Amino acid sequence: MRLLLAAGVLCTAFLVVYLPDVGHGFVKDDFFWILSSRSEQPSDLIALFTSNVGFYRPLVALTFAADYRVWGMQPFGYGLTNLIVFGGCAVFLYALARRLTLPPAAALLATAVWAFNFH
Repeated sequence: MRLLLAAGVLCTAFLVVYLPDVGHGFVKDDFFWILSSRSEQPSDLIALFTSNVGFYRPLVALTFAADYRVWGMQPFGYGLTNLIVFGGCAVFLYALARRLTLPPAAALLATAVWAFNFH
């Protein structure tokens, strides 16, 4: 129960910090990623896994392609996708830490250190 409460506090703190900034615009190379990830037909999706547009990030390109298809050029959708992907990564990181035999509290701490790394 304490662990669940601690996880809830950490999730709330994260959302208080990051949620106000979700979807407030694109930054730096986002426009390039959107342009290079657009897919007009299903066969274009294969190119996301076989091409290199500076460095190889096929899953990032796939999320940009899906976001463009759903949201167009509305930054809120892209921010929401990033937040959802982040949450999924945090869950998987916790599961990995537990799988590596860290106690639940240590796994939660490891996930929190990763989540609140401002770099």
